[in-house]
Amino acid sequence: MRPYGYGGYGGWPYYATGDYPVDAPGFEAQAGVVAANESLGRLFLDVDPPTAQVFVDGIPTGTVADFRGVGMLLTVGPRRVELRSPGYESTTFDINIVTNQPAVYRGDLTPLRRAAEPAAPAPRRGSATFYVIPGCYAGNRPPRARSLPPGCDISRARTIN
Repeated sequence: MRPYGYGGYGGWPYYATGDYPVDAPGFEAQAGVVAANESLGRLFLDVDPPTAQVFVDGIPTGTVADFRGVGMLLTVGPRRVELRSPGYESTTFDINIVTNQPAVYRGDLTPLRRAAEPAAPAPRRGSATFYVIPGCYAGNRPPRARSLPPGCDISRARTIN
């Protein structure tokens, strides 16, 4: 029998392709020991966007799309999951993985708000010329004699550009 799966160097998977025999004595026994020591549970992610990166306990594990429909196998116990995607706010949640009880996380990432663009300057009302009657009137519109307070002489008006 040619073994497939994990158990290669440093825990990295090795695969038998049929091109050459793989010598893995006691593989079945090793697999039984791992299964007996570690129980696994499954986490399903119902999240948009599907391109969001998934980090479990700080370790990158893939994207949401990688686990769509099949879920992700995790060892039982508490886990911290973080979802990140460019243009979206990151989301972090804690979840307890239990054997034979699938966990589901549903929630879409929130798009980042674009920085508010500076408002266009308000169009100027009136002229760029400033009119002054010392002690009486100042404004950007020419003074009118009838709107001036009593004792204000319009002939003393000066302009400032």
